[in-house]
Amino acid sequence: MEAIGPQRRDEPLLARRVRFHQSWYRAAVLGIQQYGETAGRTPRRLGSVLTDADALDGRNFSSPSARRFYDRRRSEGWGVDPVRCTKYLTSSQALTLNLLGPLEESPVWAARVLGEVLQRTDIDVVRRVWVEFAPRRRSEYLNDMTRVDALVAMGTSRGEELLAVEIKYSDRFNSRRVDIDRAPYRDLAESSGLWRDADSTLREPQVNQLVRCHALAAAVSGDLTGRPAAPTMLVLHHTDDVTSRGLVDGYVGHLADPTLVKAATLDEFVGILRRSARSAAQRAVARDLELRYVAESESEAVWQMSDDRSVRARRDGGRPHSRR
Repeated sequence: MEAIGPQRRDEPLLARRVRFHQSWYRAAVLGIQQYGETAGRTPRRLGSVLTDADALDGRNFSSPSARRFYDRRRSEGWGVDPVRCTKYLTSSQALTLNLLGPLEESPVWAARVLGEVLQRTDIDVVRRVWVEFAPRRRSEYLNDMTRVDALVAMGTSRGEELLAVEIKYSDRFNSRRVDIDRAPYRDLAESSGLWRDADSTLREPQVNQLVRCHALAAAVSGDLTGRPAAPTMLVLHHTDDVTSRGLVDGYVGHLADPTLVKAATLDEFVGILRRSARSAAQRAVARDLELRYVAESESEAVWQMSDDRSVRARRDGGRPHSRR
């Protein structure tokens, strides 16, 4: 428990469980006994944060390809948070890089994975992956600050196509509502035919972020692929995150073509990575991602011990009992 380090008791249960598993992963799998502290004006030591030295050593990346993916994205300019990506084991940006970095360097493997998760047989190859994507000239598209976690350019038997990917670990969809009931989105709704009822879709606050991400992929699809086809959206989320799945289900009801949006759990996605791996290196990447992000059963016994201790301590006025 000392190696696992400090936790936060003021978080929702899902966030606490994810943080604890990452703290366990650092100590038990990475073999790092020291933990770091958060950035900002009031630093806080947490078991799920790497030390500066371990962050610099790239220990938050699950593979060399993920580290190269991060370095390349950083060289392209603002978009990824260097502190969160390298120090915070719970970072969704680091998760995105770790999941997609190996696939970006293995286009055929990526095609197999996306084909299975999207339940499609026409995906031949992945051309390119952009992380934290936003167009350089926003005014030429939707004229707002929307970013997509990842855009994937795919070669299919029907032609070039974009996939927008949104990835949630323990974080939630942004509750901030952006006004999208305006000309750029109205024009896109008319030209793309994405939504059954633009009035309802653009004014629905619950699906605001999903609409913006899907719309951005549609707006740039012609320039990035040379073919303005309706993009698909994939949302990956933690198994216990019922909120994200509910929002996706709600958004599907707004679409003219409901097959354009798919939700999958991280367990499902990593399972597909493992099954579709064709080399020892690919299998090793999939196994590490499994241990790092979805195999919470590996840390369950220690979690139960920790959670049990904290509950009894609160019940007894802050006096933790020893376990015999």
